[in-house]
Amino acid sequence: MSMTVGISYSLVQVARESNLENDIIYKKYRFLDNREGNINLDDKLDLDKLIELSTLGYNVKNIRLSYLPSYVENSNGKIDKNKLKNILYLLEQYRNQGIDILLVLLHFTYPRNWVSIFDKNFPKYFINHIENVKEIFSYVKHICPINEPMNTYFINILINPKGIFYLSRFLKNVEEIQEYIYDELKKEINIHFNIYSIYSKNIGIILNNLLKPFEYQIKKLRNYYNVLDINYYGTFGFNLYGKNYLGSKSLRIINAYNPKDIQNVIVSYKNLSGVNNILITETGLYAKNYEEEKTRCKYIEEIIKYIKKISSDIPAFIWTFGEIVNEWEKEPGGGFGICYDRNNNKKKICENYIELFKKYN
Repeated sequence: MSMTVGISYSLVQVARESNLENDIIYKKYRFLDNREGNINLDDKLDLDKLIELSTLGYNVKNIRLSYLPSYVENSNGKIDKNKLKNILYLLEQYRNQGIDILLVLLHFTYPRNWVSIFDKNFPKYFINHIENVKEIFSYVKHICPINEPMNTYFINILINPKGIFYLSRFLKNVEEIQEYIYDELKKEINIHFNIYSIYSKNIGIILNNLLKPFEYQIKKLRNYYNVLDINYYGTFGFNLYGKNYLGSKSLRIINAYNPKDIQNVIVSYKNLSGVNNILITETGLYAKNYEEEKTRCKYIEEIIKYIKKISSDIPAFIWTFGEIVNEWEKEPGGGFGICYDRNNNKKKICENYIELFKKYN
């Protein structure tokens, strides 16, 4: 297949607060700010709008979509059949538009009625849920059990600080979930394993030794996935490059955004995993204004070019299509959304990216 560029997003990112009443972040985290204009997952017209927005007007044919268990499961642990039908409708409409879906099952959060993700019984709650919503798998060819285990761990520590003492238990839960999904679905669906890139150089190599337990899972779980997904947001270490995509030219320890690094990232993780099938399932750049937006567009195109130099078979998914809510603890007024911002540049920005996506798809 030729180089494919897609969009990555999560339902927890776009859903209205009323859709999240059974989620662990409900009324606990700033991520719920500014949701008045969000998608109502209970409304099919809103779901149709979501499909149009996330595909940039049906110009994108590959979507990485993160499912939302807390929307479908009630606080009593029962599946709400009507809400499940809404998710099935969304997946069906994507399929009817000829859009391929990579479905992520857990994206940082989960239902409030489940035990903590640091509890040894957490996989039982996850498996029970999946056993009751298996209809979703008939609409997809690719499944990823957990988005960024490393950041899932750290974000859940913000919600439950005691979790910092349960890293070993958390990693075992990730492994149990990955093994279960692979054993259940490997015959019908391509199973992915997702990592947040901690590729580093110079001093970053020393600092990232603390994160090695997460990277070790790539090898440990090798027999339980067909495809390795990499979420890449820069290289750890001193930024020694001539241009800095974060807006400062000072020498400092940061995630240095240099598109050329993506080649080293892919080779490094390919060697570590032994997997030939690799996807860049998230990459992007935070922007606060239209000038930074132009930098972001340039960065995204450059990173696509460097991926293509390695192989025309490596898809790249951009995070994300629109900034409907504040992105975690980022300041209001900016975000990762490529389609629109607070300066009403929606039409112009979307046209830029539509042309970009057409060029590489």
